[in-house]
Amino acid sequence: MTYLAIGIAASGIGFVGLGLGYLFGKYVEGVARNPGAVKEMNRMIFIWFGLIEATAIYILVLAFLLYAKAA
Repeated sequence: MTYLAIGIAASGIGFVGLGLGYLFGKYVEGVARNPGAVKEMNRMIFIWFGLIEATAIYILVLAFLLYAKAA
């Protein structure tokens, strides 16, 4: 049962990938529409990138903790 929980936790990494794809897709779309806003958008893109990647790290740590508990 614990291995199922590990798999479910690790599948969250896929959703992080989808979130990053959506984030950078919208960034490119925004730059294409308004090239003058690149400086402001660059600041925000790194903040959101960090938050999304932190979520991936938390999911990975959770999966490792569950694995350690199962072993």
